[in-house]
Amino acid sequence: MAHELAHLSLRHHRVRAFTLRLETSLTVARESLISFGTANGLVGMYVGLPQAMIGLYIRLFRWLVQPVRRRQELEADHTAARLCGAPTLAEALANRAVVEPLWIEFHRMYLDAAPDGVLPADPFRAFARTMADPGVQDRLPALRARMVEAPAAQNEFGPSHPHLAYRLRRLTKGHEPAAAIACRPDAALLPDLLPGQIAGLLARYVGASTLPWQDWIDRWVDARNAVLVEPLCAAVRTLVGPEHQPVALHQVLHLLEAGQRMPLARALAGRVPEAHREPDDPLALLSAALLALVKSRLTERPGPGSPLPQLVRDAVLQPSHVSRLSLHLAGCGVDETAPAQDTPETGQHPSDEPEQAGYSTAKVSGGIPEAGRRVISSVRAVTLTVLIVVVAVGGLRWTTRDKPAFVPPTRVTPTYSPVYPISPPLPSQPYAPLPSASAYPFNPEDRFRLPSPVLTPPDFYLSATP
Repeated sequence: MAHELAHLSLRHHRVRAFTLRLETSLTVARESLISFGTANGLVGMYVGLPQAMIGLYIRLFRWLVQPVRRRQELEADHTAARLCGAPTLAEALANRAVVEPLWIEFHRMYLDAAPDGVLPADPFRAFARTMADPGVQDRLPALRARMVEAPAAQNEFGPSHPHLAYRLRRLTKGHEPAAAIACRPDAALLPDLLPGQIAGLLARYVGASTLPWQDWIDRWVDARNAVLVEPLCAAVRTLVGPEHQPVALHQVLHLLEAGQRMPLARALAGRVPEAHREPDDPLALLSAALLALVKSRLTERPGPGSPLPQLVRDAVLQPSHVSRLSLHLAGCGVDETAPAQDTPETGQHPSDEPEQAGYSTAKVSGGIPEAGRRVISSVRAVTLTVLIVVVAVGGLRWTTRDKPAFVPPTRVTPTYSPVYPISPPLPSQPYAPLPSASAYPFNPEDRFRLPSPVLTPPDFYLSATP
């Protein structure tokens, strides 16, 4: 808290607000271009240049803004150390680095997977009990050392915080704080809130239904184990056949009573994700799947003191206890011959695939949502329509274009007349006219006599006229 208040005291929020808006704008713009280019191939051909420009802006942001943020973090550490002491702040920073990934995992495993939207009433107290578990406490020192030496978290904009080991070294070699440390408890700075009311600060708890932790965790376990019913039915079909017949509860009990628990457990383990398996206890997975199948046949949820979980566990471990479980189910009104609800009546079962040792398969419902498909289809239809209209209009204009007028050639060469005369025209001078034909009289008798074409002695003569 002292570190965060130091940011406000040093007025770091003024720069932070502007840079955060810039960072958000760049992120939204980049994601929008990627989504548009993925949804429409025609748009994807034109988003290359905008993406390159955004990439350049991101590089500038990384070079200019992130060093300022890291310096502000060191300034806040120095101010907080003057208030609460450097060793105390260093311990708090190291503990926060350890708790943060554990809280994220707790949030993902429990709160994000809340059954039917019902949340635990006090998740912080439940998280504290989880951290106090001896199995978790034994792994905390190694996790602490790994988180301290790990590089600072960063995204495409680069790290916004300095390396944790560097921050701790700066704090541990600092001087003693000049101000006296207040001895009053931290709770005096906070209003009197009930433990369950603190959870209301989380956005997920706004208007959500809550249950006490113990009741909620039982419901969470049932919802988690409900996914094991379908693999259990598939494993039973591989042992009893035919493979496409509905599986009933009595078939599972008959296999257990016949001593087939290990083949059934191996067939089940090969059909579930590794997160559900327990290598140290292979029958625990079979017990959880059988308990989920039994609870799916009950009309009422068993209470906290119900002997049903122990009866199921005993029936899996010892075939002689199967009859006790059957008697208890008969008293609860369970019909063992009814087909399981999660088993398809006809058709190929999703889990009826060749089993491979060491591999687990999972069905993922991929693809684009229906609303997205409609948008993509509409964009494609509009794009295709515009393209067809443009091609049709262009072809029509090409076929009906006006041809250029053809000027026929003439026997008269046009006189060249320059647009811009270079020099003034030469002065005209009178010339004597050319002699005409009348100036030279022509007498037909004044000619040379040609020889006769007949072979006679030459008779040449010249006219007496000179």
